[in-house]
Amino acid sequence: MKFNGKHKPILFLIGAIILFGAALTAIINVYVCSHVSKNIVTAEEAAKEENCVVVLGAGVRNGNPTPMLKDRLDKAIEIYHLTENGCTLLMSGNGGADGTEDEVTTMRQYAIENGVKEEDIIVDPWGLSTYESMYRTINEFGYSKFTVVTQMYHLSRSLYSAQKLGAEVIGVPALEVRYSGQLIRDIREVLARVKDFGLAQIKYDI
Repeated sequence: MKFNGKHKPILFLIGAIILFGAALTAIINVYVCSHVSKNIVTAEEAAKEENCVVVLGAGVRNGNPTPMLKDRLDKAIEIYHLTENGCTLLMSGNGGADGTEDEVTTMRQYAIENGVKEEDIIVDPWGLSTYESMYRTINEFGYSKFTVVTQMYHLSRSLYSAQKLGAEVIGVPALEVRYSGQLIRDIREVLARVKDFGLAQIKYDI
């Protein structure tokens, strides 16, 4: 397609919109990550707080946690065993109502098999997104102070959403490896931070 002079203003406007969107996305991502960086701690530090520990779902296959989810669960279980007086683990994910595998039941069973007392586990089968998990932890389960466990790339968005919703929150990164498909997740996370930044500003009700 050939462009003549009359198309130049349109092309300029499109280019300006693209540049503005890219710049805004970058600014929001830097802000979200830097805003919560001081709230990211070690498992040992989190254990001293004796908070409820929220584990965010990451998929199951044939009744077993995916490698990413297993690493999240292992870190949460580590915190649990380090906590002097015990703590609650809140498994937040997909309960299988949409026909997929029941994520939270698998998470619960894995924790029990690794030494967590059954009575110390709560499941939230409607934590279908990061923002929903944070919102429900605060508004449905009544926790105003808690610890979040997920991979580092995902942790900033989780903590930012929880903070803006009024919680006092810290985060512990799970073992960080380059899982299969991680590049796609990294790209998606850049956009998801913008989405959840917007939801958190208005404290969107689920």
